[in-house]
Amino acid sequence: MKATIVVAHFSVPALITASTFAAAASREPVRTEMFVAYVLWGFLFYAAPHILWTVIAAVGKFSAPVWHSGYIASSIALVAVAAFWLGPGDSSGLPIQWMLYWPLAIVLMAVLPSVVSLLLKRRQVNV
Repeated sequence: MKATIVVAHFSVPALITASTFAAAASREPVRTEMFVAYVLWGFLFYAAPHILWTVIAAVGKFSAPVWHSGYIASSIALVAVAAFWLGPGDSSGLPIQWMLYWPLAIVLMAVLPSVVSLLLKRRQVNV
């Protein structure tokens, strides 16, 4: 795995982290605790499926398309759950939709790379 490509895939969680921090900073003064909560812990929360896929891909030694598809699956889950913020908020103020992020990411990281792998094998058979 090339480090530059891994960093590029990790830019999605970094952008979501930056946007949540910016939204929080617009509502209240920036404090150290706020920075730690939104940036450090937030990035780890958003990037956890990406980190998991990095470990799986390193152990599995997948082809480049399969390798990328795992990151793309994780990014799709992150963007899909983040898009819930565009709709009406939960009346309790709790971000319940984020409970869906990790399970959705794991399911997509199992399905999308499998489909890509099967398509690559089918393409090799037909050639």
